[in-house]
Amino acid sequence: IVGMLIKLLNPNLQWIMEYRDSWNGNPNHFPENGNPLSRKVEQACIQQCDNLIYYDGIQVQKGYYESEFPDQAENIHRIEHWGYNDLVMDTIPSKAMDPFTVIYAGNLYGKGTELSPLFEAVHRFVQKNDIDKTEFQLIFLGDKPNSIKEEVRRFVTSLNWMPYSEAMSYVKGADYGLYINRLYD
Repeated sequence: IVGMLIKLLNPNLQWIMEYRDSWNGNPNHFPENGNPLSRKVEQACIQQCDNLIYYDGIQVQKGYYESEFPDQAENIHRIEHWGYNDLVMDTIPSKAMDPFTVIYAGNLYGKGTELSPLFEAVHRFVQKNDIDKTEFQLIFLGDKPNSIKEEVRRFVTSLNWMPYSEAMSYVKGADYGLYINRLYD
């Protein structure tokens, strides 16, 4: 509801609404498919958002939102349980990438995700090996990293949110995936 209000106040803001559990299709909360007010609020939110992402197979039946909101179907994206299904992955083509590519897909979670050591390592690597932009790239899918060292900025690309299948085509096309372990106090 807060997202819908912010979107109404800022119509140009891109709003991606994520449902881990539905309001009305969840049998544990609303066995009778919700009450009329709950259904109206859900409908208003889905009509205001730019994209809806939901996980199926847990609380939400496959195709629930597409069938409940057919006018919004092109902006509704289903993610497999836990975000991965090898049968689906096998059908997604790899994106061809010419330079050697390292990719990170996911959130950076702000505080606690210190990327300075990574950018320093990239800087040393490209400097020591005299590597240029046509030979190496580091892609971030999702969050845009802060504090990119100026010396490596030309090697770093940040891509905004995209549908699951498109994001996975980038992941499959990369030479290596990057795992970033968040530091906690």
